[in-house]
This record gives sequence, structure tokens and C-alpha cells, in this order.
Amino acid sequence: MRERYAHSLLILALLCVSLFCVGCNQASLERLEARMMKKIANPEDEAMVRNYVQQLREHNFDQIERDLDPSLRSNDLRDKLTAMSRLLPTQEPKSVKVIGYSPVRHADSSRTITITLEYEFPNH
Repeated sequence: MRERYAHSLLILALLCVSLFCVGCNQASLERLEARMMKKIANPEDEAMVRNYVQQLREHNFDQIERDLDPSLRSNDLRDKLTAMSRLLPTQEPKSVKVIGYSPVRHADSSRTITITLEYEFPNH
């Protein structure tokens, strides 16, 4: 009897979760996700990434090159940055939002941050 009750509760819980997911439209889920990311992402990290993207858009590669980890520098770095900048539209973005944020602290007290921004442009 107890197993049957537990099985019924499991089915009911799954049904409730399913109905919740069906009841949420994509836009609502995206707004919720954006609010969550905004709360967990460090504003300084977000500002730093936005600044680097802006420098790419403006073809200001000197600061990017100076700040880049020396192990990532190569003879064709300027060509790669130029190619990356060509992928960005010239218009101002309509919106920019954090869609991914993952800080990692290393044993040597350094940290690596992966932050993903989504840019919406008027035609892209």
C-alpha cells in the first residue's frame, strides 16, 4: 500500500512539474533566466566583458592585446581580433544581457571567469 501511495505522489509531482513547464511560455522563462543571471553575475566582470566587446567593435585592439594572457598571444593575434571584430554589427545593440556566468577559483588563488553575453542588434 505504501509503495502505491509513493508511486501516486511521484506521478502527481511529475504532472505538476509538466503543467508548470507547459504553462510557462518561452519569453517568461527567458526573463526569469535573465533576472537570475543578473543576480549571480559580478557587475565588474560584466562591465569588463562589455568593455572588451566595445573595443572589438571599435577596432581598438591595443588594450585587448596588453590584457591578454601571454600564453594566448600569437603572431597572428591582430588578424584574429580583426576577424572577430568583423563579425559584430556596426549598429548599437538594442539590448545586452548576461546568459552565462561561471567563476572558478584555482588552488593558486587565481580565478577564471567565463561570462557569456547575448547582444541583440536591430537586424541581428
